[in-house]
Amino acid sequence: MLYQAIFKRPRGLLYCHHTLLQKQVKRAIHKAETNIEMIDLLLAVQLNIGVYYTFPEKYESVEKEIVTQDIKGKVKNMLREAEKEINNQVFGGQQAIQLNPVFIEYWHENQWPMYSDKNISSAVNADRVWPMLERQKLQKNIDIYLVLFAEEIAYFDIDSNKMKLAGWVFAKGNKVAASKFMQSEEPHQSLLHELGHWLNLEHENCTLDPLSLDINVMCEKKYPGKIYFTASYKKAWRDFYERG
Repeated sequence: MLYQAIFKRPRGLLYCHHTLLQKQVKRAIHKAETNIEMIDLLLAVQLNIGVYYTFPEKYESVEKEIVTQDIKGKVKNMLREAEKEINNQVFGGQQAIQLNPVFIEYWHENQWPMYSDKNISSAVNADRVWPMLERQKLQKNIDIYLVLFAEEIAYFDIDSNKMKLAGWVFAKGNKVAASKFMQSEEPHQSLLHELGHWLNLEHENCTLDPLSLDINVMCEKKYPGKIYFTASYKKAWRDFYERG
């Protein structure tokens, strides 16, 4: 896999919609690293993540049920881990942001738009996934759509003028696709990166935290180990919360 391409995304505008949970969260945020004084938080903001998940059509009904349970379990765990990182690193451990999975439907293997060339033996064509989503009956209460594939994903890279492999791909608007999801390790870190793009952040220099040596969450490359949130990433989440 080309790690350089893992977090590549086309440029696009931010289209966000969110709903408020009617739940009080008594908390006060201390001064941020940027010395910006933050106001008290009263409500948690919920983001609904609409999930399309896939598995080969060859599975029998019993196997499908098992696979579906496994996929849903991993998705829920991924969202819990991402949510915990955001609330711990940005909001002092308070429940300010909630990520809620909404499982929409599965796509059979024969519905996947495949691509191949002399360099890519077989991969899902991400550029054809987005029009497929547009033809679906998109739900009004969904903030971000996440499409999970068991196969590799390829996308058209404007800089090199050719198709490239990627682990996760962010589309214009609010759509994300992930490849080999069930085999991926620490998928919540990749999700946090794509959520940064959703918050209108671009890639940043791949800096390391001087104390922990964790990698910047908006680094374009994929590195093993943990991630840390930069001041701009934290500010993006605070600004998002305040707009709620």
